[in-house]
Amino acid sequence: MERAGVAPGVLTYNSAINACAKAGEPVRAGGWILEMKERGLVPDTVSYSTVIHACAKGREARAAARWLEEMRAAAQPPSGFCYSSVVQALARAGLVAPAAEWLQEAIGHELEVGAGCFNCVISAQLRAGSTEAAAWWLEQAAQRGLASAVSFDAVASALLRAGHKARAEAVRRRKALAGAAPQ
Repeated sequence: MERAGVAPGVLTYNSAINACAKAGEPVRAGGWILEMKERGLVPDTVSYSTVIHACAKGREARAAARWLEEMRAAAQPPSGFCYSSVVQALARAGLVAPAAEWLQEAIGHELEVGAGCFNCVISAQLRAGSTEAAAWWLEQAAQRGLASAVSFDAVASALLRAGHKARAEAVRRRKALAGAAPQ
């Protein structure tokens, strides 16, 4: 990337990382971070968040999580966006436990995560047959005003199928109280 004795800086590398992300090449995007480090440059939050998003978008959920771990290890503070990207990618890949752990960590750091994170984890828990965990996450989302009508209905249906009619009705009542928006 060097030309005529001019060494690229972090912004130049971030542009290359972004171009790779937009081209759907998360591995190549990550390679630019590795090259930055080899040249003695310190990747910043933009560098890491762009690679994380590229991996999540490219259905490379485990790679997205590894980059988030590396970001933390490099003392670059991850944003709610970084956590959200990882949580949703892991949940969509059926990696329910790690998705829930990352979501719990984001909440613990009081980062802003959206309804999409909670809804992905709830859906993944239901697909895995973990109705109780889905109900717990639904309540966490509802307490934050982030539960969707679809999630309320899905959890209520799962509880009903499991023979928990009273609990299913309680979830439906909770939906009405929450004024959950459809999603």
